[in-house]
Amino acid sequence: MSGDHPRESSGEPAGEYWAEASRPLASLAFVVPLLAIYEWGVMSVSQYPQQTHLHQTLRNGVDYWLRAQLSWLGFGYDWCVPMLLVATLVGLQILSRQRWSVRFSVLWGMAAEAAVFAALLIIVGQMLPWTSANIPPGSGNVEFLRPAELLHSRDGLLLSEAAAGNISGKIATPSADAWPHPAPRLHWVTCLGAGIYEEFVFRLCLVPLIYAAVRLLGLPREISLLVAVTTSGLLFAAAHYLQVDVETNRLSLVGTFDYITRHKEVWSAFGFRFLAGCLFGSLLMIRGFGIAAGCHMIYDLFVGFWMV
Repeated sequence: MSGDHPRESSGEPAGEYWAEASRPLASLAFVVPLLAIYEWGVMSVSQYPQQTHLHQTLRNGVDYWLRAQLSWLGFGYDWCVPMLLVATLVGLQILSRQRWSVRFSVLWGMAAEAAVFAALLIIVGQMLPWTSANIPPGSGNVEFLRPAELLHSRDGLLLSEAAAGNISGKIATPSADAWPHPAPRLHWVTCLGAGIYEEFVFRLCLVPLIYAAVRLLGLPREISLLVAVTTSGLLFAAAHYLQVDVETNRLSLVGTFDYITRHKEVWSAFGFRFLAGCLFGSLLMIRGFGIAAGCHMIYDLFVGFWMV
């Protein structure tokens, strides 16, 4: 099938789109322009010294974490993290041995498909009883919002500012107001970064690694996929409540889950984020990285600008 080029002009456009949109090359072509816009948005603010705090808060927490790890390995240049993402998708395309061409119409279809799944996630969130709370007008700080309200506020976006602060090593103990909020007019930059880098780490990297580890235990493929998607979703949800060991100043996974189990008020929000993570993971496995990242970005943009 991979060498059947005449099939491109056959009468099965739907089947062609379904296969082409899931390819790593399509994901690369879909995500790279958005990645460039995100990096441009962050760097354009950094040119003004009086807005240094905005430069820090516009970057997504996972982006900060990746930069910290690469810097520790000796790769501290600004372009290293974006190039890591690009190199990963290029490597996957090479391993797939699929053709190196993407129709422009496929990219539009991917955007539409991502929007449909984002709308589905929003509808599910509205239907669940613990996400139906109204947001008090003018609420600008996490500590003044109940967990259910966080789901439909800028402060509840993935990842939360408090969690982002922990990831980047900015604070030693979690605090709702420890991570200054970016200007609302620039919030779209953070939404793009969340969709790209969180999907890169929690889905594109974690899901295959967990799947391979489970397969080594001899479990069937279907069970391994289920474990990989749900485990990555669990870690994704937990990342919003990261705790830091005050003695070592390091992230504590055990402390994070201990915090979640002891605070019932975060269970509803944690559950919704787990469901969202499972949806993103399923999209990765079935439709590819591009659509999963697009769904995440569109959801964050809609929640961040309209459901506040």
